[in-house]
Order: sequence, then C-alpha cells, then structure tokens
Amino acid sequence: MAPDDEVVFGRACDESISSFELVQRLVNEAGPRSAELSLAVAEFELHGATLKNLVRWYPDEAHIRTALIDWELLDTRLSGSLLV
Repeated sequence: MAPDDEVVFGRACDESISSFELVQRLVNEAGPRSAELSLAVAEFELHGATLKNLVRWYPDEAHIRTALIDWELLDTRLSGSLLV
C-alpha cells in the first residue's frame, strides 16, 4: 500500500471508532433528530466509504478488509439506534 494511503487508512480506522462513539452519545443525549447527530453520522459514513475504496484499490490487503468488516459491524449497531 502506498504510504499516503496507509495514513488515510489509519485515520479512517481511528476516526470510525470515535465517530461511532459520538453518534451513540448524541443519540442518547440529543435524540435522533439533531443537526449535530446528522453531521456525526455523515462523518461515520465517510469513513466507511473510504475503507470501501481502499478495499477496491488494495484487494489483497487483509487488514483493510478486516477494518471494513469492523466498520460494517459498527454500522449495523448504529442502524438500530438511529431508527428511534
């Protein structure tokens, strides 16, 4: 993987977790209709899109696929809390 893409990958992984935690906190505090929540969800989805693109660009990199699977599990957890 190119060094610049390694940096992008690392940020997408780290920030996926923090944006997931932010979305969960905002759902609990502000409810499912706040503007801040919408922005946090969009950021979380952007990290997922980044990981999906990296999987397409580097299909043989198992650690990227693993990170995408982890993101998809978080996305599934969020889906239930956002339906409220």
